Amino acid sequence: MRLNLRSTGVGLFATICVLATSCAGNTLSGGGNSTSGGRTLHIGMSLTATGAPAYAALGYGLQAYLQYRNDTTAGVNGYKFDFNIVNNANTAQGGATSVPQLLSPKPDLLVIEGSNPFVGSLEVLKSQTADLPVVAFADADKVKGANLSNLFGTWPSYARECVVLAQYAIKVKKQTNLALLYLDNAIGQGASESCPASMKALGATKVTSIAIPPTSTTFTSIATQMKQAGVEGGIFIALSPQAKGVQAAAVGIGYKPSWYGFSSLLDQQYLALAWSAAEGTILDSWIEALNEDTPEVTLFKQQIAKYSPQSETALGAYGWTLGAVVAAGVEQATKGGKALTAASWMAALRQMKDAKLGLGPSLTYAGDQSSVVRQISMYQVEGTQFVKVSDLITIPTS
Repeated sequence: MRLNLRSTGVGLFATICVLATSCAGNTLSGGGNSTSGGRTLHIGMSLTATGAPAYAALGYGLQAYLQYRNDTTAGVNGYKFDFNIVNNANTAQGGATSVPQLLSPKPDLLVIEGSNPFVGSLEVLKSQTADLPVVAFADADKVKGANLSNLFGTWPSYARECVVLAQYAIKVKKQTNLALLYLDNAIGQGASESCPASMKALGATKVTSIAIPPTSTTFTSIATQMKQAGVEGGIFIALSPQAKGVQAAAVGIGYKPSWYGFSSLLDQQYLALAWSAAEGTILDSWIEALNEDTPEVTLFKQQIAKYSPQSETALGAYGWTLGAVVAAGVEQATKGGKALTAASWMAALRQMKDAKLGLGPSLTYAGDQSSVVRQISMYQVEGTQFVKVSDLITIPTS
């Protein structure tokens, strides 16, 4: 079964049932009541179907994994999954308007994709009771700052990813004149506040912070500023269009620094944009690269081709991996025939430690549910491939 959106009137809205049954049904409700009736878990997802459509692969990857479980193992311990998807347009306003739509009727799990939509949805989330598990594809610092006991993050702290990249540049590449190139919105602003000081503490002698407006279409002035400052390495906490723009501009003025980027850039779509300008770029990742020859990558490619072929990207693989995390929580909570409740599902997730799931070699919620990531590996762009250049590196906790 291939998963597709359908458009309705203004905006984009989709209701996708992954079972051959009605989308209506009983849900986990307040007080920890168990699912009854058809034993179907309803998942509401707020996705960036427009605004940053490539990033919607996060949600479609999660959906594809759970559909794969529906079709191959009859779900998880008797529980199957269906979906209701609303477009958030990758804006804070989209987050604020999409989440209320998904809460009526109340789902068993709410998924929000994108740091800007997540920030925009916070007031709505805080008004809800704490018996609704929520997963956010957003910066762990934003998730932790929300201080919601029912909220589970995915990505690491972007600021701490920045620190790991800076550490690699300083300790491995022996570069001490660095630039932080950050997207000037909810994605990059947190890193801009703390990472420059961390770079200097690690041994950087000079740090140039450069904000990239989300609407930027020309980047020569940024590359020129870096060149004039003698920057040896530029660290991106920004998305593919901005990274490609700066790197291509640097090539255009004959400037060749080293480049480093956070985990959202480990994707063939970034390479398709940047081409040769990306050569040599160091990127971190908490999943295996899709050019690696492993059983997990093979399974992902086989199944994503069935359910969401446009999501055969690293972002789709991140989502697929979170689908495996969601399923593992259900499996743990329903061992021995126990009925699933919201409380038992969240308790199972909070106990997860060093789990190898999906394409993730080591995933943990125990001790800090703002992110499922404690360790990342480094990859280098070589032609059209991402080549692993480090073993797992522990992300600093502060």
